[in-house]
Amino acid sequence: MAEYRQTIKGRLKHFRKLANLSQTQAAKVAGVARSTWQAWENPLRSALPDVAALAAVADAARVDPAAALDWLIGGAERKQL
Repeated sequence: MAEYRQTIKGRLKHFRKLANLSQTQAAKVAGVARSTWQAWENPLRSALPDVAALAAVADAARVDPAAALDWLIGGAERKQL
């Protein structure tokens, strides 16, 4: 399970950078505090975002939320968004 979390956290950070968003901007779009977003990206923390937060960030980045979610949780075989 830990490997799965690390994959999601790494992809979440990658997705945020592709969308050209700072952690503060991404947190605002997702409707959470910056510290919450930091916890989502931090590999040492167990917190993960919910689907609504992911969809909000994908929408702000003009990426189909379903495609973004599929890529984030799609497993190791999915390398690109």
